[in-house]
Order: sequence, then C-alpha cells, then structure tokens
Amino acid sequence: MLMDQWLALLLTWAIEIPLLLRFNRRQPQPRSWRYAACIGLLASGVTHPFAWRAMLVFAESPWQALAWIETAVVLVEAALYRLLLFRSAGEGLRAVWASLACNGASTLAGIFLSFAFWSFRII
Repeated sequence: MLMDQWLALLLTWAIEIPLLLRFNRRQPQPRSWRYAACIGLLASGVTHPFAWRAMLVFAESPWQALAWIETAVVLVEAALYRLLLFRSAGEGLRAVWASLACNGASTLAGIFLSFAFWSFRII
C-alpha cells in the first residue's frame, strides 16, 4: 500500500479545509472560520474511514470503485455541509459544489501522489 490511512486523512484535511473555508466566506451569512473548519474536519473524518475501507474491499476494480465511493462521499459530505454549514435558504447547491470541489481536489492529489510515489519508489 502506497499511503496509509492517517497520512491520507491528513492530506485530505490539508486540501479540503482551505477550500471549504473559501466557500464559507462567499456565502451570504458566513460562519466563523473555526466553525467551518470543524465542520470540514467532521465531514471528512466521518466519511474517510468508510471510503478507505471500501477501496480495500473493492480493490479488484479500483477505478470503478473510486468513482462510486467518491460519489457517495460527495453526497454524504454535501448533506453534512447543508445541515451544518450552509443553512441559508437556497444554499443547497453551494453545499454540493463545495463537496464536489473539496473531494475532487483531494482525490486528484491523492491519485497524483500515489502515482508519483509509485514511479519513484519513494514509499
């Protein structure tokens, strides 16, 4: 395995939380940055262990599994963002976009790092 679960979670937080903070600042009634950061920690902290385990279970077809698992993660985190962070009327779409942007960025970074480490045999 190229990356362990805790390193992947730290990478996820390092990428997703700044993006979520940016989405938070741009909403009509932004929450405090501390509150938004805690919601980001919570959302990824809840979904990441399940996504990690699911990738191990469905390792035979990793790209198909990645697509389904990340879709589920985006939907769950969007629901958490909508319930806890983007609470103004009409903010549901912002929650979906925030989740999609955050998870897309962290997933692409993870894929890139996995291939880079694999290519150079760093890990």
